[in-house]
Amino acid sequence: MDKTLVKGLTLYEMLAASDRPRGVTELSQALELTKSNVHRLLKTMMSCGYVQQDAETGRYIATFKGWEIGYEVWTRSALKRATSPFAEDLARRTGQMVHVAIAEGEDLLFFEQIGAPGPYPFRRFWPIGGRMPCWELMSGGHDLIAMQVACIAAMPDADRKRILKGLSEKARRAASVKKLVARIQEAQEKGYAVNRGEWMDNVRGVASPFLRADGALAGVLGLTADAAEAKDELLERWGKATSQSARGISHALGHEYR
Repeated sequence: MDKTLVKGLTLYEMLAASDRPRGVTELSQALELTKSNVHRLLKTMMSCGYVQQDAETGRYIATFKGWEIGYEVWTRSALKRATSPFAEDLARRTGQMVHVAIAEGEDLLFFEQIGAPGPYPFRRFWPIGGRMPCWELMSGGHDLIAMQVACIAAMPDADRKRILKGLSEKARRAASVKKLVARIQEAQEKGYAVNRGEWMDNVRGVASPFLRADGALAGVLGLTADAAEAKDELLERWGKATSQSARGISHALGHEYR
């Protein structure tokens, strides 16, 4: 493994996640590297356009070059080609905001959002590029959202049992494990998970998993709506539509349902 490359990537990730410019001393202490090492890495990244230095403070901040590269990867990815047509069609047919999240281990990475946000600022909770463990409560909520439930429901039995056993103390205090198990079982039976206000009183939604060619979980397709509009009958109708769209994505990724 190229240690210099690893150090540079770690440094860049730290700058990308920072909401302010950082100094060499601060960065060297956080990364446990020498100041001279950090300074050399920063100068290299500056010459390549990944980092810029504040003229007044001398501190460093990441540029948008990483975002440009990420955007190119996103637009050319097989997941983008497979998910976008179905997500756009679902948003058009329902008139609601549709989310696409990619499964990475036990995390969901929000990949795309389509549709009008409605009266509730859903984008604030699920920004594109945001990462969320499938087992952890989101800020402000008091239970798992439908996309998390759908993700857990699609996991192999051993992984699902381990997730439920390892729920954070925060999640255990806020949500009933017994009720969560019932939601997971419902998702497995119906093909989609439902949020009837468990996460937040004025937010409802549905979500369904989509699979890779080998049957492994690829991601989750979700729909979010204001609770005042998402009556039970409509929510179930949206759930069936979301499940159908998720199956279409799975087919596009090469998976064949038996």
